[in-house]
Order: sequence, then C-alpha cells, then structure tokens
Amino acid sequence: MPLRIEDYGLIGDCETAALVGRDGSIDWLCWPAFDSDACFAAILGTPRNGRWLITPAAEIKRSSRRYWDNTLILETRLETADGTVALIDFMPPRGKASDVVRLVRGIKGRVKMRMQLVIRFGFGTDIPWVKRTEDRSALLAIAGQAAFLLPWIWAPLVWCGFLALRRGPRDPERWLLVCLAAPPILLFTVAALWGIALFHWAAPGYLMLLPLLGEAIARRRQSRRLVRVWLGATAAFVVIGVIFVIAEIRYNWFVSLPNRDLVGWTSLQTELADRGFLDRPGLVVATLKWHEAGKVDYALGGRLPVICLGPDPRQYGLVANPDGYAGSDVLIVAPRRSFEQITGQFGPLFDSIEPIAPATVMHAGRPAMELALYLGHRLHKSAGRDANGAPRNSP
Repeated sequence: MPLRIEDYGLIGDCETAALVGRDGSIDWLCWPAFDSDACFAAILGTPRNGRWLITPAAEIKRSSRRYWDNTLILETRLETADGTVALIDFMPPRGKASDVVRLVRGIKGRVKMRMQLVIRFGFGTDIPWVKRTEDRSALLAIAGQAAFLLPWIWAPLVWCGFLALRRGPRDPERWLLVCLAAPPILLFTVAALWGIALFHWAAPGYLMLLPLLGEAIARRRQSRRLVRVWLGATAAFVVIGVIFVIAEIRYNWFVSLPNRDLVGWTSLQTELADRGFLDRPGLVVATLKWHEAGKVDYALGGRLPVICLGPDPRQYGLVANPDGYAGSDVLIVAPRRSFEQITGQFGPLFDSIEPIAPATVMHAGRPAMELALYLGHRLHKSAGRDANGAPRNSP
C-alpha cells in the first residue's frame, strides 16, 4: 500500500517534480514535464505501477528527513539495528535534460542496501522494454514491439494472427503462417521479461503475418472506406517519414536533433589523410563497437585495416581478428570515451596509449560531432580475447 500523503517529500527542477517517501521510494514522477504521463505512479496503486526504491535491506527502525537550507535537496535518514544511512535526493536545474540524483551516504555502522527500479509508462499501465546501454551507465526503455511496428499496423497484424490461430488447421495456408510467426514473437516477448531482448528481434515473426494482413486489406479495400483511409494514411506517413529522414540526414537542417548515430563518417578519410595517418606503415584503426567499425571501414575505403576491440565485434571478430595485427600501432576511434576509460579498459593490450587531437566529422558543410582519438603503441596478441580468455569472434 502507498504511504500517507504527509509521508512524502517533494523534489523538483521547476518543470516537473517527484514525491519521495519516508521509506526511500520515489512513488510519483511525471517526466519530463508536469503535464507528461507518470513513469513512477506507485502512489496511485502498488509498486507494480512504477517506483524507484533505495532503502536498507534490514528493517527500518526510525526515519527522519529535512531539506538542506534554502534548497529543495531532501535528506532522508534511515536507521536500522546495524547503523544509519542518509539518502539525499534532488533534481538539479535543467540543462539538456531533466535529471534525478540520488546519493546514499553512510552515517554510522554498516548498512546493507537494496534497490528496486520499476519503470511504467502511461501512469503505471504500460510495461516498457528495458535494456542497459553498452557502457552500463543508463537504462533505455521503449514501450514494446508496437512502437517499432507503428501501433496502427501492429494491432491489425496481431488481430489477423489471432483469427488465423482460431481457425486452426482447417485453413492450412493461414495456419502455416501463424505457426511460423508465433515462435519468434512468443520467444522474444517472454525473453524480455527475464533478460535483455531488443524489441525488433520479434520482427521476423510479424513478417510472417503480413500476408494475412495484406489478404484482409485486399478483401475489404473496395467495400470498407475506413480500410482505404487507413491504407492511404499509412502509405503517406511512411513515404513522408522516409523523405524527412533522408533529407535530414543529407542536409542536417535540425542541428539539435539527436541524429548523430545516423551521420556518416565519410569526412574522416580526408582528415586522417591530412594528418598523415593513412600513409603511416603498419597502422591499424580500431573502434569499440562493431557498427562504428563499419562506419570507419566505409569512410576509409579499405586504405587501412579496421578491427573492433569491443566485447561484441560481430562480423569483425571473424574477418579482422586483432591477434593478426599484434605488434602494430593502433589508432583508436572512440566517440564519447575519455582517456581514463580507454586506458582502464584497453591499457593492458598495449605498451602504452596516448591521446591525440580529436577528429571532426563534417556533415552538410558544418561540424556534426567530434571523434576522440587515441594512439595505442604495439598491440599485444591477447587483444583477440576477452577478460575470460575466450576468443572475441562471436558474430
């Protein structure tokens, strides 16, 4: 059951606010603005409606709270039989995005803590798909396969599949398609409940349902005006959307849009050539992600070998094993990675690593992003294996 309203404290950034309970749980937060849907809504129901709990694992004997002087920084002290901790919550003035900061500080003794993060969109009703980013610094959440397929296409697909399933083997053609569709859809939907599963992995299953939807549209297109409107609106949306995306990638009209991952790195070849790297004997280029390796490979046009040092090299683990370039100097292209991160993760693979001036990716005649560059001297042969000694060659 939720706490009494007087047991909550308020934190905010003047554009939205959260309610923090005496038990250390954020039970209400509309994000990113006051008029947005809540992603934590346990105050209206149960913890299943979304909350962020940070609390001692043992029973709380006493709790107290206060605001730091002249601020909305809320400090909650939680006392147990083993000690006392302070939970400090606040939302800093907004920069590019809204942030919730939660700090735990030990006051006395040793206190084991536990955390529960339950994200629910739509005021606690929509269960999102959640996965960690590769650097495990944040969580990304997308509310399911419907968002990937467009809801007004996903719903008719599921309905057509249900009708075919209800008819069963009496309609062998539809039964075959639904039998082909069901395994990937069910498998990855269930897998997402226990682990990391991307929402597009179920797409092959939905592909098997498309003939059913197409047949249903063909039968009703002439007699049902709503079907014709749906079909025309969907086609217009897709065509306009594709044109907009292509135009934005090509001309970069909206500089502030988060489209950096869509930008090609073709200007990298010119900059590396001007800096003399393309003529350096024995030099190898490395990235930390397989798709970044593909961008670099395409940009350089085969003038330098490209390898992937990350834990998931995909095809680069098969065609460009790092062990084959042992002893070479390696130009590491690592966007959004600091020198400390690079040396901490890859320092043992080289005699030494030094930072060099970053490269600027040009797009539509203006700078789009900077690529941090590091020069690793003499790659060791163990680079082709992960921390457990297993080869990094799994596609």
